[in-house]
Parts: sequence; C-alpha cells; structure tokens
Amino acid sequence: MAEMTLEARPRAVERVLSAPPAALRWTILVVLSLPAFANAYMSDCIGPLAKLLSAQLHYSNSDIGLLQAVCSLPTLLTVLIGGIIIDRIGEQRSLVIFAALALAGTALTALSPRLGVMLCGRLLYGLGSGSLSVAINIGIAKWFRGLRLSFGFGVSLTIARLGSLASQTSPAWARGAYAGWRGPLLLALAAGALCLGFALLYGVLATRIGRRCQLAARSTARPFAWKDLRSFSRSYWLVTLLCVTFYAGIFPFQTFAQKFFIEAHGVPAARAALLVGIPTVIAMVATPLFGLVVLMGIAFALVPAVMWPAVMLIVPQGSLGKAFGLMSLIQSIGLMGFNYLIGWANDAARAGEANPGGYHLGMWLFTGSLLLGLLFAFLLHRQERGPDGHGLELASGRHRPKPA
Repeated sequence: MAEMTLEARPRAVERVLSAPPAALRWTILVVLSLPAFANAYMSDCIGPLAKLLSAQLHYSNSDIGLLQAVCSLPTLLTVLIGGIIIDRIGEQRSLVIFAALALAGTALTALSPRLGVMLCGRLLYGLGSGSLSVAINIGIAKWFRGLRLSFGFGVSLTIARLGSLASQTSPAWARGAYAGWRGPLLLALAAGALCLGFALLYGVLATRIGRRCQLAARSTARPFAWKDLRSFSRSYWLVTLLCVTFYAGIFPFQTFAQKFFIEAHGVPAARAALLVGIPTVIAMVATPLFGLVVLMGIAFALVPAVMWPAVMLIVPQGSLGKAFGLMSLIQSIGLMGFNYLIGWANDAARAGEANPGGYHLGMWLFTGSLLLGLLFAFLLHRQERGPDGHGLELASGRHRPKPA
C-alpha cells in the first residue's frame, strides 16, 4: 500500500508524563536548554561582528541590519508550518531537523565575505532557528506542564541568555578570534555543532526516560484548520503583541549596541561587549526566580518569565505547536522590520564616530516599541482580571471561580 501523505497520516501518539521524577525532568530540561544556548549564540553573532564588517568588508549599517533582519524572513513562511509539523511528528525529530538547518546556515554565512552569500546563510539559519525555539518550548511544556512550569521556562531562558551573553562578550573572552571577520563566525559554527549534538542527545534520552517512566499515551492534536487560529482568545493575541513589541525593543538594539557604544561614547571594543552583556546577566538571574513565584499582576517587568508559560495556560495542549508557531511568526515579522528600520535610521541620520547624535532617532524608535509593550501588558492584565481570564493571575494557573 502506498505511504500516506503527511496530511492524511495520523499524528504520532503524544506522550505525557503522569508523574515524572524530578531528577529526570531537570536532566531533560538542561539537555533541552543547551540547543537554546547554542541557538542564541548563533542568532546574536552579528552584533559583536558589526564593527569588523564595517571596517574590513565595508558593509553599511543597513547591510548589517539586513544580516540580522533576514534571519526572520524565512520564518514568515516556515514557523507556523514548523509548529504544525511539531504537532504531528513530535518535538524530538523536529528538534534534530531544525538544528541541522541552523548549523548549515551558519556554515554558509562563514563561507564567503560576499554580502549575498552571507545573506543566504542567514536565511538558511533562520529557516531552522525559529522552529527550533518552538520545538524546545513544546518539549519543556511536555515535561513540566503543571509542575513548576514558569520556573522551568525561566531556567531554560536563563541558559539561552547565557548563549546571548557568550556571543555578546566574545570580543572580550575570544579577542584573538576578532582579528578578522571569519573568526567570530567559526565560533558560531561551533555553537551550531553543539546545538545539533544536544538535539540528538535529547531524542535519545527522552525516548529512554519515557519508557522507563511508563509515559501515559494520549493523542491530543487535531488536523490543522485555519479556523483554529481564529479561535485563539483575546489574551493570546495580547501576549503575542507583547512578545513583538518587547523583543523589538531588545534584540535589534543588541545588533547595533556595540557599534553604538564604540562610536557614540568612545568605549573600547572589549568594554562595549561587557556593557551589552550586563542586561543579559541581570535577566539570567532574575527570570527563573520570578518564574518560580509569579503572579501575573506583578511580573510584567520580567516579561519572558510570564509570556511563554502563559501560552501554555491559554491554548489547548493539542494546538500548542500552532500557537507557538504563529506567535513566533508574528514576532519574526516585527524583528525583521525593526532590525532593518534601525539600520536605515542610523544611515539616514548619518550615525557614526563623526556624528554620535545620529543614533538618537534609533533610540526613540526603541523607546516607542517598549511603550507599546507596556500598553499591551496593561491590556492583558485587565483582560485576565475579567470573567474571561485564564487564571494567569494565580500562581497555580487555574481558572478563578466566577462569582455566583
């Protein structure tokens, strides 16, 4: 009999732990988080390299912004599809596929100094990167659902941010690699190999531990239908808009931050790298702690500790892949546009060592994005305090009983 198509083939049975031992869950969490570490390193490798790209390869600010923005372009087509694939074949196989794409893209980026080749490499990296993050989130949700979920996400975000910190501070701890433009990209390539290796390890461990723990089998995913996206609640869309505006004010700034500190404030390259890493260090410590004790009303200042776990409570289990995929898709649109917009603004205002004030326009754009994020956070808070809330105000994540 001919093999069934992906659309017609039944989804593989989803395995959900009924009572996973804590030691095994935390082992899985660390193994799952290491691909996130490597993914963050690869994602942020352009920012520390910006000054070299400008000096050695004569790239403009718009070119540098485009190198970062283009990572988001393929996710406009693939992240939602990737979420559907994860819902169908599971996060284990998906993680390996997407990690391999990210590794291949990073290798291509390091291959040639030509802008076109680098852009193709970053496109290929982006093809795997966004869906890789979705697969990691789904994996954490499977092993921690209802069991310190926010704290588990906080720990994972901390490890991922350690990857960002390692990338941002690499001019300080890997100074020798920054003699030329290719050295930093080879470090990113090593991170890509680490990503694929731990994705494979997760697949092996999850399979063995799953059998050992006698996972309860149940299928929750349904065939994809566009009407499923229309059924997502108002709270889900507010979380998604908060995700876009929050990250648009953070990641595009990191793309140009080291160049900004060097040219606008005369800071040495190594010290600029450390300055860019300071917010990441603070977030690494604070995010899991707030994830442990979160109440939605007081935790908006630490958005990621709340934002990603909140989706788990708002969206049914069988639609998580689609929900995370759509959220990542919209986030990618925002990041792609904002990275290029900031590069264009810096060029238009002639920002540089001779004109430090040219960076002011970009700073105001970042401020506007974060003010919008504050507005969406307030609207989400108000929505969740109403009768249609999902219990995000409660530490347990359960619905509050409606008044009689």
